[in-house]
Amino acid sequence: MPYHMKDGRWRGHKMFAGQRKTKIFKTKTEAKLWEAGQKEEEWQRQEEQTLTVCLHDVANLYLDYSMSRHDKRTYEAKRLAFKRLFSVVDAQKIPDELTLKLALFVLAKTARAISNAAANKDRKHLSAFWEFGKKYHGFPLLNPFQQIERFPEKPGNHYVPPADDFWKVYAMADRADKVLLLALLHTAGRRSEVLHLTWDDVDFAHKKIRLSTCKTRDGSRKRVWLTMTSDLHDALADHRALCGKTEYVFTSKTTGEPYSDRKHFVEHLCKRARVKPFNYHGIRGLSATLLAQKIPVHEIRSILRHSSLTTTERYIRSLGVTTDRLNEVFEDKKAASKIIPFKAAQ
Repeated sequence: MPYHMKDGRWRGHKMFAGQRKTKIFKTKTEAKLWEAGQKEEEWQRQEEQTLTVCLHDVANLYLDYSMSRHDKRTYEAKRLAFKRLFSVVDAQKIPDELTLKLALFVLAKTARAISNAAANKDRKHLSAFWEFGKKYHGFPLLNPFQQIERFPEKPGNHYVPPADDFWKVYAMADRADKVLLLALLHTAGRRSEVLHLTWDDVDFAHKKIRLSTCKTRDGSRKRVWLTMTSDLHDALADHRALCGKTEYVFTSKTTGEPYSDRKHFVEHLCKRARVKPFNYHGIRGLSATLLAQKIPVHEIRSILRHSSLTTTERYIRSLGVTTDRLNEVFEDKKAASKIIPFKAAQ
């Protein structure tokens, strides 16, 4: 039997062999007539009437897709976005029922309960889910999440420390952690990229270092060789001589295993150095800020490993492309901060 929807329309539905077919009508009579006219053998021939799927089923398929292509943090972010979506929207709804108004209500609730930044992240993940549905499961062409403007985010969410503060933190670190901090600064590397470095990623002969990331459009791993500064080259050479035969460059002092995330390491050093707290991403921002003073944006997009030049421009500009230019930038900043070179600071 048809049932009455909240917006006044009527939905007819029919089940054959565990498969559900549904269609929405203005009146109950139209819905009943449609139900009565449904014949199992005719379903495949009725091109204008396709078998619909519910949001929940496609969401599970999309999470399976994400698990095979994205890293664990991205997968978890998508899972939480669905959790918030289905706390508001009936998971059994069909895609046609998720209107622009309803999508805005979902994101606005997240913005109020958590933050605008969280709402923007959910918007990105749910928009990607809708594109997946369009490509593989016949979702409507209009992506409701894509149509919603980003929520304004307060400035200052991404704190970039002054160079002096970075070097104060550096001075508080022990020998091995000094190497880690220098690698973060001189490569503008993301936390996972630097923590997961292996010695196969370090080419001492050619002064190259290889970073890899899954932050790509299709979730595939991308590896990029970067030029090492002289300071970083020497620091890593000394570090290798002292740390023995290990596969990974940076390993736990207690377990000898590679770090999984070491999430609050930088913040703890900030507290000891008595400076305003910053994190790994703040160091990446500092690298880009320092290098932007001497190197044009278009030269550094590949080194920051951004998918577009716009992203690089938005992210505080650029990195260098040759050893001389990298040395010039970082050595000048150390001199200005009155910090003695790494090897003498052990």
